Amino acid sequence: MGQPRNGPSPIGRARHRVSSISSGLKPHSTATTFPGSGRVAQLVEQVTVNHRVTGSSPVAVALVCGPLTPVVRGPLSFTERRVETNRSPHMSNSSRPLADAGAFVILGAAGGIGSRIAEALAADGATLVLAGRTLEKLTPLASTLSAEARAVEASDFAAVESLVAEAKARHGRVAGLVNAVGSILLKPAHLTSEAELAETLRLNVQTAFAAVRAAGRVMTDGGSVLLFSSAASETGLPNHEAIAAAKGAIAGLVRSAAATYAPRKLRVNALAPGLVETPLAARITGNPASLAASVAMHPAGRIGRAEDLVAPARWLLDPASDWVTGQVIPVDGGMSRIKAPAR
Repeated sequence: MGQPRNGPSPIGRARHRVSSISSGLKPHSTATTFPGSGRVAQLVEQVTVNHRVTGSSPVAVALVCGPLTPVVRGPLSFTERRVETNRSPHMSNSSRPLADAGAFVILGAAGGIGSRIAEALAADGATLVLAGRTLEKLTPLASTLSAEARAVEASDFAAVESLVAEAKARHGRVAGLVNAVGSILLKPAHLTSEAELAETLRLNVQTAFAAVRAAGRVMTDGGSVLLFSSAASETGLPNHEAIAAAKGAIAGLVRSAAATYAPRKLRVNALAPGLVETPLAARITGNPASLAASVAMHPAGRIGRAEDLVAPARWLLDPASDWVTGQVIPVDGGMSRIKAPAR
């Protein structure tokens, strides 16, 4: 490229900044220790290329042959952040970024949401251990994804711990544990039986607790636990007493467990969806009146699809998201945070 008419070229300006650093670093500059001076021009050229690619503000680079105290480092460009992310010891630089991360265990993998998460992880090269109450629906999915299938009662503490420990023994590490087991019960409190409440708590709270317990006992080298809360625990909805109580308990579990296990680099997060079109919700979505009422409660103008949960789940499970823990993230078409407009 020729030199711009209005002044020195970007490389020239970068070189000028390098020479000016001895008099003090400017804001948004970067000081980097460097073993020698033979590649100064090469590094300056790379900084300039990054500037052209990302459109970020110009940066100055100090090349220091010896120690510099203090070392000042300004904001990273998008390109630099991607480079640092790829250096994670549990990440692969290939087109299958989860291939070397370790095993991912999914409870409730045959369900509408669990199966979609499994497909997304498999596409990124993840080693999968899929678990469900029976193998009838699980085996075909596992075969398609080249995954392992295990029949496990997700509310059984010992069984879940054994599943995760076995995955670690076979694959060396468990990078992620997902509990996609759950239920829906829409009844007012005065019509809810003791047995119905107990079953709602078992399928939601006890399975979530079993997953966290197993992770705390087995995933001693860190990783990610993903649970599912609900928008029903964030906003008052009629006839949701039992499920709101259960999902609210999961939100509390996420925050407490995240604090407990943070020193071990074990992250605990949850997604809180609104109504999602899955087989579990078929009794609601299959009724035109109920479906219309549900759509009206979501400001986005529709109920969710299982695919809506895949991207945030994949992000939370990614080892690169290691600064995210203790979060309950709404993925609900705005239902829990904003008022639905009149239509």
